[in-house]
Amino acid sequence: MSLDIEATSVPVMQKLEEKAKKSPDPKPEKKIGWRWSWLKFGLPMILLILGSGGFGQQILTSINSESANKSQADLLTQSVERKTIPIAITANGTINADRSINLSPKSAGIIKSLLVKEGDRVQQGQLIAVMDDSGLRGQALQMEAQVAQQEAALQRLIAGNRPEDIAKVQFQLNSAQSELSQAEADLSSNKSLYDSGAISRQTYQKSVTARDTAQSNVLQAQQSLTLAQAGSRQEDISEARARVESALGSLQTIQTQMEDTQIVAPFDGIAIKKYADIGAFVSPSISGSGASASSSSIITLASDRLQVVVNLSESQIAKIKLGQAVKIKVDAFPNEQFNGKVEQIAPQATVSQNVTSFEVRVGITSAEATKL
Repeated sequence: MSLDIEATSVPVMQKLEEKAKKSPDPKPEKKIGWRWSWLKFGLPMILLILGSGGFGQQILTSINSESANKSQADLLTQSVERKTIPIAITANGTINADRSINLSPKSAGIIKSLLVKEGDRVQQGQLIAVMDDSGLRGQALQMEAQVAQQEAALQRLIAGNRPEDIAKVQFQLNSAQSELSQAEADLSSNKSLYDSGAISRQTYQKSVTARDTAQSNVLQAQQSLTLAQAGSRQEDISEARARVESALGSLQTIQTQMEDTQIVAPFDGIAIKKYADIGAFVSPSISGSGASASSSSIITLASDRLQVVVNLSESQIAKIKLGQAVKIKVDAFPNEQFNGKVEQIAPQATVSQNVTSFEVRVGITSAEATKL
């Protein structure tokens, strides 16, 4: 395959001959000898200098001798006119897909289904393969139950205590107060008996302990009633809400992993190589492009859009610019010519075997490019 890149035009000289006037020379032999020497040694040097400049200039000089003794000479001179001609840069390259990628799962697993085969055209977002997700489904169910549990606890704190709960705490307070009254009465009676020596000190001390315990129970019941009537604290609600968000995050992670088991096409293209089949165990590939073994890739996808990659030398790259028109000839179609344009020029040169070159990418714009 060869490319002809239309470069910037350069000026050339176009000859227009005009016959010079003849003028006799009083000393023909000397004059003619001097001119002949100038033409003989000077002309080749001028042609060499002008020719090496690369502008395609040409000077034609004719000398007509009218007599054998060179008595007279007619010199033909030229007028110069500027003209432009196109210059084509020819280079060889290869046709590649604009994009190519190896599709592989994000997590290691077994291929459950494969929906395309080599040579199939696919659209962006089309399902290519599905990995086994049975283990993830079980984890998702467990996490959904945990989320529901945490959300119910949060709603209880937000709603506060029901009237029935407050009444229950009030009943507990009333019972504690009754026990305290009974303990105080027993302590008063035992104190009189103890002072008179009717009971022992140990019996009296027991009644004191019972009264203290009844007082503590009343205090606890009063605090519980106050909290029940005031509702949940804001700190408790915030903590419960954080637990709900944590459970939701874990559930979202599992759901994302389940979505990743479905491998879809990232762009329109053609499946050009299949590495694995249903039931095969595959793992994520290290690189998204290039050749890969069947253990790390499922299928290779290449875009429909083609481009030609060529390497141009330093002397040629100065004549290339983005958007420049290119004519492309392909070995497989020797009688056809495709059109293209320069789409990318490498910003940095590469050196291989002491040869410096720049990579140029040419997009194929011809409607007949589908043949390639």
